[in-house]
Amino acid sequence: MKKILSAVITVFSIAILFLAVSCHDPIFYMISQEVVQEEGLQGDINSMVRFGDNLYISNGRIYKKTAESSTSTGLYNGQWTESSTSGIEGFVFFLATDTSYIYALSFQFTADNDKSLNLANNISLYASTDAQTWTEVDLSSFEQGAARIFDNGSNAAYIGIKTPTNNEGTEYTSTVYKLNGTSTPTTCSAPGDSLGAAGDQFWKTPAICYANGKYYFSYNSKTLYYWNNTSDYDNESLRDSIAHVELDCDDIQSIAATSDYLLLGTTKGIARVKLNASGEPEATTTDFANNAQSLVTGIVPMVFVLDPTQPEGQTDEYASMTIGGSLSSSQDTFTETGLYAYYPTRSVWNRDGN
Repeated sequence: MKKILSAVITVFSIAILFLAVSCHDPIFYMISQEVVQEEGLQGDINSMVRFGDNLYISNGRIYKKTAESSTSTGLYNGQWTESSTSGIEGFVFFLATDTSYIYALSFQFTADNDKSLNLANNISLYASTDAQTWTEVDLSSFEQGAARIFDNGSNAAYIGIKTPTNNEGTEYTSTVYKLNGTSTPTTCSAPGDSLGAAGDQFWKTPAICYANGKYYFSYNSKTLYYWNNTSDYDNESLRDSIAHVELDCDDIQSIAATSDYLLLGTTKGIARVKLNASGEPEATTTDFANNAQSLVTGIVPMVFVLDPTQPEGQTDEYASMTIGGSLSSSQDTFTETGLYAYYPTRSVWNRDGN
């Protein structure tokens, strides 16, 4: 597992496979709204998890803040502090949790001077009970391949491994294993190509969620799927039998639920879709009542809602933004990548950081 093929790593960063072309000027919008754009954490942020009393994110490093809501603390930006990575080698870009552990997946890179790229050639998995001291999980018995960790939003976490079966790296075998703290991961019933989970449901993309105790939601491109039973609907051949709507947004990358809306991270910003009284999604997106769509305009690989029982706009909400392709080919800049947040009493989105 230590000999990871660099070209395969991007398979699991689905959100950054797309070229974001956004026509916007968030700075002018912020000025027009008399809102000062603040400093925030930068870089690729693919996951936010709640573990114990804190929220954790990673952008190569790990940061934490209290999971207490801003309406209780009265605090907004500037709450994130760097968390310990004692025992971790490399840069952490994926986090997951279960009932007892928080997990970190780290990458080490080497320079490919011919392509002017830093390529991942080593990947390691770590577990911790306190997010302070980390123990490496032995993956030596697994075949080499790209990997991604994810959890089911309740009590289990997984690692998905793609192993190339040809020299070109265009064909793979895929397997999912359940994480067991510092012990070796074990086989599980998840479909081998799963990249996301909610409860006992799995999907081929990282974005899947369970909302209001009624429906599971996931996507394929602009199609939003929803179902309310535990049939094996992650099988692609069964998708036509699942209820779905074709949305008027760009390709979906991430999903989070409030009591009345789904927040959608897309390849060109953030969107939301209304849930009706039965918990089903409307067929069109609804504009935000604030500056979300003018500020968060690039690829959004992560959206997170602090309290899913609250209506949209009445709980802390988070989104990350990244750039697909190269900086030179994108109208977004590196300074715009990273973490954004909405706090109800402030009523607008802004950068979020330490």
